Amino acid sequence: MYREDQHSYILYPNKELPSFLEKNSISKDRVQNIRLVDELMKAQDKSLLVRDMHGVYHFSSHIRNLNDVNQALETLQNQTRYASLVQAESENKDLYESVFHHSQFTGRSGTFFAYEGLGSIYWHMVSKLLLAVQGSILCCRNESAVPDLITKYADVRAGLGFNSSPAIFGAFPTDPYSHTPEGQGAKQPGMTGAVKEEILTRQTE
Repeated sequence: MYREDQHSYILYPNKELPSFLEKNSISKDRVQNIRLVDELMKAQDKSLLVRDMHGVYHFSSHIRNLNDVNQALETLQNQTRYASLVQAESENKDLYESVFHHSQFTGRSGTFFAYEGLGSIYWHMVSKLLLAVQGSILCCRNESAVPDLITKYADVRAGLGFNSSPAIFGAFPTDPYSHTPEGQGAKQPGMTGAVKEEILTRQTE
């Protein structure tokens, strides 16, 4: 994803994160057709979900991951009152993933601010992109596409720090930096993995 201010790229789309109080919140509409939830509330059983004073549902505080959900459901299944409901409703497990989206977790790039997080340019990844474009040029069997790939290669390289001014880069452009957060200059100086890619691409050039 292109970041115009640095003429470079971020690894994942930037996004607004839910606030702390918005996390682990399930509206009544999302559970109204799950009979197990209704039965648990009637019995005031909080082993899986709790309901707050506003009628919003939350997974219980001891539930940390899907394994805990499965364990809670297994315990409920051993109780005659809930056994058939646990077996019949696949939504019980799907609900947890729909709230937390653990399968979509991409690490700090999708959850942190700065430190190679949301909106940050991760310079090692840009160098990997440069190397990948160069590899495409070398392996390209369609000769008519090569000039365009070379132009793209030069454009990716033009966005690397040492081609920027100090005002744009936010630091000495000749020094290697880890990342550039959204709206800030380059951060965390040091010999990052980008140096390795730079050696490889320069040798091929």
